[in-house]
Amino acid sequence: MADVLHFEKWSRYPGLDDRLIDLYSNPDLSAQKIAEQLSAEFNLKLSRNAVIGRTHRLKLAARPAPPSSKNTRLRIPPLRPVAPSPVLPPRPAVIYPAGPVDLLGLDPGRCKWPVSGPPNALFCGVAQLAGLPYCPTHSALAFNKPREG
Repeated sequence: MADVLHFEKWSRYPGLDDRLIDLYSNPDLSAQKIAEQLSAEFNLKLSRNAVIGRTHRLKLAARPAPPSSKNTRLRIPPLRPVAPSPVLPPRPAVIYPAGPVDLLGLDPGRCKWPVSGPPNALFCGVAQLAGLPYCPTHSALAFNKPREG
């Protein structure tokens, strides 16, 4: 069974650092390939990260990544024209009587701006803007435009 190599065990294998340096000097070998080769030669279980860590501790110069066999050219598909989305007719405005409503009286389409807190929470209850949870007044308060300058 192969030993799992920890940092303190590198010194137990004479020639391991020298062989690592030799293999590391070959730019065609990745850290994974170096780990596999050293594992086979020294009957160890080395990981890619162990090889990378040891090269850093030995202060070996960084090297570029090995050439990839994959096609690295980015392919961008041609743009297709997009059909415009259909224009929906505006929803008729529903006007609710003004005045605070409790949670049970808060129907869909009513402003959900809280006007009082617990224990008897009340909400605005005026008709909300299309696509927003609040009426025009509270939408202006909730969604401020960022200040310039």
